Formats: sequence, C-alpha cells, structure tokens
Amino acid sequence: MATKSEALKWLAAGYDITPIQVSFDENGHASKKPFLSYATDKVNKLWVLSNWKKAYAIGLVLSGDDYTVFDFDSMDVLETF
Repeated sequence: MATKSEALKWLAAGYDITPIQVSFDENGHASKKPFLSYATDKVNKLWVLSNWKKAYAIGLVLSGDDYTVFDFDSMDVLETF
C-alpha cells in the first residue's frame, strides 16, 4: 500500500491520482476499486493530508485516448512479459 508521503510525491510530480482500496480473498487474489469517483472527485494535497489511509494504493488517473495500460501484479509476471 502507499503512504501519504508517496501520494504527495506523485501529486508534486504533477500526476492526477486517486486512492484505490485493495482487498484480498481467501486465496490471496487482490480486488481493487477506486475509493472516490475520479471523474468528479479530485485529490489534492489537502485531501491526502486529511484523508489518506494506510490501506490505499495509488491509482493514476489518465485522460486522453492514446494510452495503453499494463497492470502487473507481481515481478514474475512483469519479467515474463
């Protein structure tokens, strides 16, 4: 999971982020969902300082139409790719 300082670093670097809630089933598989509606709820420094929880991961909010996103859940999968 991501710390407040990590979230603040992403914001300071100019990225649009949103908190992601991560939960695990009995087999250890992750389920991820945005905590906020990132289409309408924007995260800024004050929001992170006031509301960020240890259980959040960082989600990058991308806008545009020229993106391809790969989500690797382990280094083994990344190395195989």
